[in-house]
Amino acid sequence: MMSKKKIIIFIIISLLTFLLGSIFLFSADNKYIKKLNLLIPTPVKTFIKNTVFIFPNHFREFNYLVKKTGVLQGEIFKLKSENLALKSAIFSGQNTSNEIIKSKNGREFNLKLFQLPWNNYWASDPKQRNNHKKDAYLDSYLDDVYVVFITGKIIKFNKNDIHKQFLDTKEIKNNILDFLKNSSQRWVGVKDILILKDEIFVSYSKAIGDPENKCYNTSVLKGTLNSDKIFFEEFFTHDDCLDFNQREGSAQAGGRMVIYKDSLLLTGGDFKDNDLYKTNIEKRLFSKILSINLKTKKHKIISQGLRNSQGLLYVEEQDLIIASDHGPKGGDEVNRILIDKKEIPHYGWPFASHGDFYGFESTELRKNIMQFKNHKDNGYIEPILIFTPAIGPSEIVRANYKSKNSFLVSSLNGRTLYEFEYTKKDIRAKLTDDIYIGERIRDIKLMENGEYFLILANTGTFAILRPL
Repeated sequence: MMSKKKIIIFIIISLLTFLLGSIFLFSADNKYIKKLNLLIPTPVKTFIKNTVFIFPNHFREFNYLVKKTGVLQGEIFKLKSENLALKSAIFSGQNTSNEIIKSKNGREFNLKLFQLPWNNYWASDPKQRNNHKKDAYLDSYLDDVYVVFITGKIIKFNKNDIHKQFLDTKEIKNNILDFLKNSSQRWVGVKDILILKDEIFVSYSKAIGDPENKCYNTSVLKGTLNSDKIFFEEFFTHDDCLDFNQREGSAQAGGRMVIYKDSLLLTGGDFKDNDLYKTNIEKRLFSKILSINLKTKKHKIISQGLRNSQGLLYVEEQDLIIASDHGPKGGDEVNRILIDKKEIPHYGWPFASHGDFYGFESTELRKNIMQFKNHKDNGYIEPILIFTPAIGPSEIVRANYKSKNSFLVSSLNGRTLYEFEYTKKDIRAKLTDDIYIGERIRDIKLMENGEYFLILANTGTFAILRPL
């Protein structure tokens, strides 16, 4: 055992080290250390600092440089974002690319790109003039294409202009910002648009029930199309909400819409709330697909156990509903939504998933979610398609150029359109081809003439994909 003498010597050395460290390395607030610091000659302090305490001193300098680098990187990122927003204003409407691309299997397509004015420099609200976000959603009515950005900005242009070298875009005034709170936060904003005759529906992340507006759900606005201004009113909402995710904002909110018979279908995500399983999740409207009657506005749950469905398609002649869903780390899914079940079908989340944990999850969380890979054997509906690694699936459309049973699912991470075949008789869908686009595909719509209109989120671009 260590003798008392050695213990005393060790304590004295430790105190001296702490004292010297306080003098030579840190800005001590203690008045006695400050006085002692003044008594020691500067050359002596410099010598000890650069010899005895050279490693702690370098470590402190390293931490300072890391912090300073982080600040500078943030400023550089902000300047780059401002530069891109400015370019989107200067080159708005210009044709930036027109090329022939080939799918993995060699099918040819014409891909034409136009720059969209996703910047917000001329927003009526001065607080929005630095709120530049490239993500957007589109739909069409008569000869016009409407684009609604996540920020609430709406533009339109004529379909006939896509065969020219310039899109003459016009901004449409609206009151979406009256409903959007914390709109400058990441992922807070518009989640999808849907046009039915002359009515436009907009899903969005709604902040409710909290003085700081940090509790969210996915709600729907409705307005009537007008060439000058669109006035929106609340079409569907509810009182329940989930807390704002500090890292990702109101991410995983779903919000995709499609018309199903006399109703509007709306997907709702889990808002990255990993504790949702602890609540009465079956009764809540998160991780669900809702059917909302267009006249009465009454809703019912038609599916559950979905994490973040950003793709939704109804094939009327087959009475078939297909939805894409974001898995966790891997395990992205395409699901057939069963509508002929007595009980509400459950697609597994958060209890069954073909994905994996990210690594930050607590031991308790790991014990309670993602317990199963196999869905069917544990009472859940198996996906018809599984993507591992993840592709970040967004919208689903039909691939009519191929066959009546062919579909495309667009992707964010994959930057690709994945073609697959499926009929109601099939247990699983079959991947048949893929078309690499090269950007995050936020939205895609199939036009009557067989062309596809896309929103590409990396550059805030409108694209036309034409099968050849």
